[in-house]
Amino acid sequence: MWNQNYQSNSSSGLSTKSLLIAIAASVALASGCDPKLIKKGGGGAASGGGGGTGGSSSNASAAASISDLNDEFDASSSISNWEERSVAEGGVTGTDGSSLISGGYLLLKPNANNYFYQGNRGLNFFKRINLSRYSRFIVEASVRAHERGSMVNPPPVGTEFHSAGLIIYTDLTDFQDWVVVNLGRQDVATGLGFESKNTVNNVSNLWLYSSSGENVGFVRLCVVDGNITTLTKLPADPAWTQRDTFTHAGMVGNNVGVGLMTNDYLTAVADMDGAFDYIRFREISDATECDRLSL
Repeated sequence: MWNQNYQSNSSSGLSTKSLLIAIAASVALASGCDPKLIKKGGGGAASGGGGGTGGSSSNASAAASISDLNDEFDASSSISNWEERSVAEGGVTGTDGSSLISGGYLLLKPNANNYFYQGNRGLNFFKRINLSRYSRFIVEASVRAHERGSMVNPPPVGTEFHSAGLIIYTDLTDFQDWVVVNLGRQDVATGLGFESKNTVNNVSNLWLYSSSGENVGFVRLCVVDGNITTLTKLPADPAWTQRDTFTHAGMVGNNVGVGLMTNDYLTAVADMDGAFDYIRFREISDATECDRLSL
């Protein structure tokens, strides 16, 4: 039986991570914080935190179109157009791992035990977007989560939450509020699958979905005013699947950070990489275009 912070479409057993979630929930309750933030089945929403200006500049502020933020990772120099999260939070480059653009892919190589969950934030490169100018948009990435040293093999069996995908920070003042959608090896019960995760004030809630043995696919985030929807798609899928919608009303009109991330959860040796073929952005008119438009 899954606890309130951890829901899976698989049918067996609790993982180490779910036990940690239960502990975190107990701590939150003891401190007077409500950790539930439960998403109602069939399209309900989980409440999100407030936004922040997060800095004086925006990557998109000078762009003629939000699509100018696209990156096909064909030129190694394009990494200079991205901010490294650890540096943005006052740290130094390379704290969470390394990056490399090669062969048309961005490779994110996280250090061991480097991941996004609760107050932990891992390897990530992002761009700032001012929502006062671009309040409705979709961002899509082509992603492959694989064993380190192999562009084919998925993250090793026996590991958990080794994945790569998209992230949006809804408050850049402290990076404690964010939404993630990723693909990779999830918990033992799910195996290879997608993760949709909402974090508010460093309290994370996540949902898992099988990818039918695939470690290659596509992920999307759809931002419509204060709502963020996670979407997933496998190479053979004819259409996108909407997973979850989370409300972060406080982000409206402020700067957000959108980019690429990896998880290498609770390991002594770094053993996975995330490979990204592209990341693309597009403005939309309303939520009906979240899964209809191509990028």
